[in-house]
Amino acid sequence: MTKFSLQRYNLLLLLLLNITLVQSQRRRRQQQQQQGGRNIVITSNGIAIATTLGRVTRSSIIGGTSLVTFDVRTGQERTHSFNLPSSIQGFDDVAISEGAGTRNSRNKSGSSTFVFTIDANSGLLCSFNLRNANNLSFIGCTTLSISSQPFVGIDTNNEGTLVVSGGTGGASVFSYNTNTGVLDNTPSIRNRELGDIGYPSLTFVNSNEVAFGTDADQGFAVTIATLGGSQRRRTISRDAQFRVRNTLGFDYVLRPANFAFDSAVYIPQGRNNNRQRWLYAANGAITVQNPNGDGVRSSRDVSNVIPNRFNFEAVTIDIDSSRSIAVVGGLINNGSSSAYVVLDVSQPQNPTFISMNDIGRNNNSSGGMGSGRITSIATADGVVLYVREGSSDIGRDNVLSLLLDKEEEEGVALY
Repeated sequence: MTKFSLQRYNLLLLLLLNITLVQSQRRRRQQQQQQGGRNIVITSNGIAIATTLGRVTRSSIIGGTSLVTFDVRTGQERTHSFNLPSSIQGFDDVAISEGAGTRNSRNKSGSSTFVFTIDANSGLLCSFNLRNANNLSFIGCTTLSISSQPFVGIDTNNEGTLVVSGGTGGASVFSYNTNTGVLDNTPSIRNRELGDIGYPSLTFVNSNEVAFGTDADQGFAVTIATLGGSQRRRTISRDAQFRVRNTLGFDYVLRPANFAFDSAVYIPQGRNNNRQRWLYAANGAITVQNPNGDGVRSSRDVSNVIPNRFNFEAVTIDIDSSRSIAVVGGLINNGSSSAYVVLDVSQPQNPTFISMNDIGRNNNSSGGMGSGRITSIATADGVVLYVREGSSDIGRDNVLSLLLDKEEEEGVALY
């Protein structure tokens, strides 16, 4: 081999080594970025349930196998561990069912509250009975796998139906017993595609309408689908779609259950309201949809309610209808820090800004976009709870004083 050929060979070898190193570092950053995506939900009586930190293997991201409860009234936090089937690797998303008519209002009936989880790696669901913050008991799990990749979410209608947004594999619909919390092993609809690329998240609008966060053709959108048929012979049809114009796209995504696209429903309270439901979505922009509107559907971007100086990018949202507030988790300072804003949504299409709380810099040690960010948020009784990627803590703040100040300032009650 000539000196010239040897130099070319050495340069080529060095280039290949550098490419391999970069690819290895990129995979490691992606794994580190995604190892701690968590979710949190809260009952109408102020008991929060959160998933726990997981782990990363060479081929997958696995959620934790325990759940954490937090009682906003007592401040008591407890970790619950379970004797799970070997088929369950971990919990990635969580949803609750606390009796018909209790979503966004008080559960005064004393009916059972059930907790549901999904393992994105196996595509299996589990259910639990929540008696109080100290008593969360395992009921059982399904054994028939459904689509749950690359992103997944679950929600219930409180009336015996659970829907899975199965990523690029479509939607699945399960029934569960509202007295026992036992899930049917076989879904009435399994991996049904509705004409879009994928569905990373979802929220029930009412007992028969579901809002999917949607990777649509040429952008992202909120898709409204209607469930029909009987409880165990369901049908699902796509009815409407609202484009999100200032979407984050795939920025800040954390597999498998923390796509930066979340939604929540506001139900105006009081005797004179018509129980109209308003859907708020967080995907960079904050949008509010009139999903049914007696035949007049509409969508509006209300992001400008937040002062421009914050450069706020929304990724997660929850609403306390009893107090007419929305809490929206997101990123500021070009994604380097996490924060949440509190909005008065008593005028649903014209929300007002109450406050913003900077909860600190994201832990970007992995170098991944969105590493350390806020991933999920919940609110009840004037308390805001949130979880972040890579952290085992549940952040908590009491914003009731802010609501009372707002009430005094305007001379009207927010709840």
